Amino acid sequence: MKTRFLSFLLVLVLMTTLVLASCGPADDGTPDPTDQPATSKPGDENGTGSEVTDDVPKFEDLEFGDTLPTSYTKADPDWYAYDDLTEKYSLSILSHHYGQPVDSENDAVRAWLEDKFNLDIEFETVAQADMETIISTRFSAGTEPDLFWTYNDSIGKELAQQDLTIDARLIYPYMPQTVQFVTSSMIEWSKFDDSGRLPFITKYGIQDGIWGFAIRTDWLKKFNMQKPKTKEELMAYAKAATFEDPDGNGIDDTYFMTGAGNGMGWGMLGGFNTMVGNPQARVENGQLVHPMFDGSQRKFLELLNEFYEAGVLAPDYFIIEWEQAKAYTLNDKIGMLWYPAGALLTEYIDVHGRDNTDNIYVWEFLEDPPIEGGKWAPSGNPGYTWAFSKRGFSDGGEINFGKLKRVAHMLDTMVMGGENYFHSIQGSTMEVWEAFGVTPETERKMVYNDDGTFYIEDEQPAGYPFKEGPEVGPWQVFGLNVAWQRNAPTGANEFEEALNKYTNAQNDIILGYDRWPNDALLSNVPEGAIAPNLSDYALAQDLAFVEGNRSFDEWDAYQQEWLDMGGRDVIAAMAEKLGVPVPDYAQ
Repeated sequence: MKTRFLSFLLVLVLMTTLVLASCGPADDGTPDPTDQPATSKPGDENGTGSEVTDDVPKFEDLEFGDTLPTSYTKADPDWYAYDDLTEKYSLSILSHHYGQPVDSENDAVRAWLEDKFNLDIEFETVAQADMETIISTRFSAGTEPDLFWTYNDSIGKELAQQDLTIDARLIYPYMPQTVQFVTSSMIEWSKFDDSGRLPFITKYGIQDGIWGFAIRTDWLKKFNMQKPKTKEELMAYAKAATFEDPDGNGIDDTYFMTGAGNGMGWGMLGGFNTMVGNPQARVENGQLVHPMFDGSQRKFLELLNEFYEAGVLAPDYFIIEWEQAKAYTLNDKIGMLWYPAGALLTEYIDVHGRDNTDNIYVWEFLEDPPIEGGKWAPSGNPGYTWAFSKRGFSDGGEINFGKLKRVAHMLDTMVMGGENYFHSIQGSTMEVWEAFGVTPETERKMVYNDDGTFYIEDEQPAGYPFKEGPEVGPWQVFGLNVAWQRNAPTGANEFEEALNKYTNAQNDIILGYDRWPNDALLSNVPEGAIAPNLSDYALAQDLAFVEGNRSFDEWDAYQQEWLDMGGRDVIAAMAEKLGVPVPDYAQ
């Protein structure tokens, strides 16, 4: 896939050279963001003749946090005084919707945004698997969209290296609400050269930071145990869940955990890799530290081996796939899970019924790591990355800052806390549909809570037009994150109200986790391109260690095998990216 895209870029370089030659110098007049004044006067670099003064900070004065916030602040309408909305622009957007195209004639959100932002919007969605091919074809033909999802960071960076996209340092100052949800690690991850240029804007991922360990409260009560906070306590619970007949049927058919990675990874068991150390390559004291050589990967595999040797894992733990593994959970045969809270509770209640409130409290999420010294998986993973094509925002060879600011303004209001957040997520709002000429069949409330979360409440189970169908569903990729979403505080009956309250409490637990910093963003390199056989080899060897087919006495030999299989080149690439020396063991 990467080879095909690089081949396309070689052709694209030639095409771009011809275009630039016909339009004048290669310099398109883009100002260096570090040289921008804090304010812009009418008629200067924005080229729009706007009478609005741009009271925005320089990029280098923006503050990007070390972690994502646990709540939001609402956007201030005065932030967007830089955009007077008088001139109309056309905007083409390319996104994805799992293979289902948008019905542009029945897109209420598009109509709403067009009216609010004085835009003509063409919003196209394609199958995610086709995105790379479509982007390459459009750029080759000179018909690229103005704004597009970059699919992965390498594509965005390759386009930026060809000077085909706008440096996001020009865009972030106009997106103050978005900046709250962009970490310093995301910015470092985005950079693609020594100048610090940024090929796209990003923010939180839709499902970032919603996973945790859940445990059976009824089994804990039966065993007279508390939720584990040490490895010793965890192993005691694991053995009891497997061998002390917690469901009372007299049959040896319950287990501590399963993996459900479909033979391609550890699945739920992967949640333990942050409990025995930081599982990411990183810099400490000016030196590269890698989990293969700092002991954390070995400790992770030793822990899984201890589970395996104790016989507390389901027999098909490694090969079973996710959906099949739900049978263990829903039939009360498993004692611990790595899962999103909302999904787990909904799935369990749907099977066990809403006629007994005891069903609500069967699963509870751990507040503390189940192993001493552990932390939870990092959040702050980049979500959808959006690139602005230069051709789409150019006017006579110079960037049209009027259009750039208009689009930045619109996108910023679609981020959590923005005035159009609710209008663009999860089926949209009554206000949007009524403006579109459709009277919703159900009442709907979309509310920000005082604690920095939000909820959506329908009078009845959501029906048309409140659905994530082809008409409006794809718009939520610009703003939604379910880590901050809660159930409505009320319910159709006493059971539903209790379920909503409990689900919210479990999500609050996960949102408050103490997490490792997102070091992987800074050390990330394309391992598959550098060492194409390494990951498959490593997984096979890791499985051998876990299942006792290889002794941990051979760990030093395995480290050398890993280096020889391409790990040495991977570490060298990480060291180069992080600006530190290659460790002696990888020389």
